[in-house]
Amino acid sequence: IVNLEATLTERPSSPFAGTKDWILKGDPAKTLAALKAVNIGAAALGNNHTVDYGRDALDDGRRPPVDLARS
Repeated sequence: IVNLEATLTERPSSPFAGTKDWILKGDPAKTLAALKAVNIGAAALGNNHTVDYGRDALDDGRRPPVDLARS
């Protein structure tokens, strides 16, 4: 289990741009593939970057690409 310090989303911009020093995101498919490649089976999202791209982006990260999630 790892702590994933980023939002998993493909959204192009954050509603917090210009108001936070650090705004983190990762590409959902690439991040999931990288975690699987190093045998990480679970990631915690409870941190201060979970909603860096807004609450809707949080839902993006909770719905990983089906083909990668099941492989």
